[in-house]
Amino acid sequence: MAHDRRSRRSVPRTEIVTEVMEHVEALKIEIECRWDTQSPTDLLHKKWKLPPKLSPAQRLIPDVLSMIFIQCLPDTTKCSSYPRPSRHHAPLVLGRICRAWRDSALSTPRLWSCLKISNQWKCSVGVQEWLRRSGTHPLSISWYGEDGDLSNPLENGRAIRALVAQSHRWENIQVRDSGHILERFLVPISFSVPTLKTLILEAPLNDPWEGTVGAQLSNAPKLRRLLLSGRLDVHFHGGMAQQLRELVIVRESYDKDSYSLERIANILASCPSLESGEFYVEGNGDMLTDTDIIAPSLQSLSLDIPWKSYVTDIGPFLSRLTLPALKDLTLSPWGVFTPWLPQLRSLIERSQTSLASLSLVGTFGIEEYSSSLLDCLRMSPKLRQLSLETMSTGDSLMHALTSPPKGYPGAHDLCPRLRNLVIRHDRPSKAAATAMLVSRRHHPLKYVRLSRCGLKPLDDAQLAKCTKRGLKLIVE
Repeated sequence: MAHDRRSRRSVPRTEIVTEVMEHVEALKIEIECRWDTQSPTDLLHKKWKLPPKLSPAQRLIPDVLSMIFIQCLPDTTKCSSYPRPSRHHAPLVLGRICRAWRDSALSTPRLWSCLKISNQWKCSVGVQEWLRRSGTHPLSISWYGEDGDLSNPLENGRAIRALVAQSHRWENIQVRDSGHILERFLVPISFSVPTLKTLILEAPLNDPWEGTVGAQLSNAPKLRRLLLSGRLDVHFHGGMAQQLRELVIVRESYDKDSYSLERIANILASCPSLESGEFYVEGNGDMLTDTDIIAPSLQSLSLDIPWKSYVTDIGPFLSRLTLPALKDLTLSPWGVFTPWLPQLRSLIERSQTSLASLSLVGTFGIEEYSSSLLDCLRMSPKLRQLSLETMSTGDSLMHALTSPPKGYPGAHDLCPRLRNLVIRHDRPSKAAATAMLVSRRHHPLKYVRLSRCGLKPLDDAQLAKCTKRGLKLIVE
């Protein structure tokens, strides 16, 4: 030991410094050689075995990373925006960054709880794997076909069976395909779908399939939204849909056995919590019973009756309804020539409600019933949107909407909150229309559309002031 110390002391200091400098130069050369692949910091960590320096993304805890991944998904509140299987979009692209991100994505079932299936991708193996990754999370599925595409019926059948097998986890389901495909998705509803909240079934109008499928809504206790479109006919076998909030039925089949007013009345009576109802009525049979119908929660009602329907009169239907919560009403009885405005007036009066939106389509030759229409407007002081087509009101409506001069004794504005006015296929005079628009200075309109009313473009100087104040006027 003493000999080593003496030998080391015998080495000149210059040689030691030279040795150290050569070692430093060697390190510099090594760093320069590896500059393209590793940073100097990484080389030092590797040389002296220091712990690696993690990036900010790698330092995130798994729960936070999962929340960030969920925000990368498109808007899942709309069925059309569900994520589709693509390695360029979430959630698949999240697993292509690194192993840590892939493990985090695979351990987040919510990422895989929504899926959009189209004709471009109907791989049964892929569907099964996607469902496996979703764990036990409720499922939201949208299935899009093109006029009952049967290019690969075997693969379609396997994919449908995989989805139906998980019907106990269904939450939001949208299917747009031919009737025989829709029928297979309706099978689980005949048994039990305890978590189903939204069901949208849409069949193309040119679908040759004609079928009748029974569905008992009591098997879906949480169902809130139901939309049926096309030639699909669903029967409600007893049981009240206590939780149903929105119902849309559009069938366009020109079939006398389709939905009738009597059937619509029974549906309203069976859904006490219904808030919005939109019905396409063309079936044979007007109201056959005198039973009064009270829909305490219905806020929006729309009836569309085409020209070729078998409905002849909607008056008895309106006279049986009581809708205390009604705010938006749309009546489009194109093929009904029997006057129904008096029954509408009695409906509004009986319900003791003030409408916020009213849209009516009448038939020619009912100008003598314009007083009933004005009564409906007087009972709706909170009306903000009014749309009238082929109502033949002439100047009576324009005169009624004209605000009286300030200080006029006993005068009150009709519909003081009215903001949007649309009139089609009517014959008001230019003077009456101009006077009405100019007079509503204290309760100005924001949007007025006069379509096919025989009026030339209004070019009044006072109207120009109204447009500068924000009125959008369209005369065509």
